[in-house]
Amino acid sequence: MLRAYFKDFVGEFQQHQKHLDQRIADLRQADAAIEPLHQKMQRAYDQVIQDLREIGESRLVVKREEAA
Repeated sequence: MLRAYFKDFVGEFQQHQKHLDQRIADLRQADAAIEPLHQKMQRAYDQVIQDLREIGESRLVVKREEAA
């Protein structure tokens, strides 16, 4: 009886393990697909920050020229 219970437990555990392994594989695949998009978004964000800095610097130059 105990042996049958243990076999059922092990079988259930193995089913859950297979399911979790598949979910992990799916998540890794999704992460790999998202990574290029993340890099593209990071470059766009960096460009926006650079543009804002340049705008801010050009405004400072204009204000200095107006003050002079």
